[in-house]
Amino acid sequence: MHKGKPQVEEYLEAIYRCAEAGRPARTNELAAELGVSPASASEMIRNLSRKGYLAHTPYGIAKLTRKGEAVGRTITEKHRLIERFLSAIGVRKKLHQEACVLEHAVSNEVARAMGRFVASRKNYLR
Repeated sequence: MHKGKPQVEEYLEAIYRCAEAGRPARTNELAAELGVSPASASEMIRNLSRKGYLAHTPYGIAKLTRKGEAVGRTITEKHRLIERFLSAIGVRKKLHQEACVLEHAVSNEVARAMGRFVASRKNYLR
């Protein structure tokens, strides 16, 4: 897993979800989704591009590199797993928001254990 800042992971997750949905990842849409200004989003996109996570042209679309896609996929999968886990233990309110917080703190080892727990109780979910 990426050992960076949660903010970096949030951007890569958002861009990954855009790619998954077949939508282009544009600066203004990312800014709105992440609750930041377009200028902040532009700066982060440039930063992620310099670090090799994105291929980006000014005023264009941010596309994940292999490195960025790996982080984006990992954090997205972890987020979805945490939502399923929280649901399995009875958390119903603010499920998405809680998963957003926890996805950055949960180690891969703990995520695997959560996955085993959820899988063992799949017949009881929803």
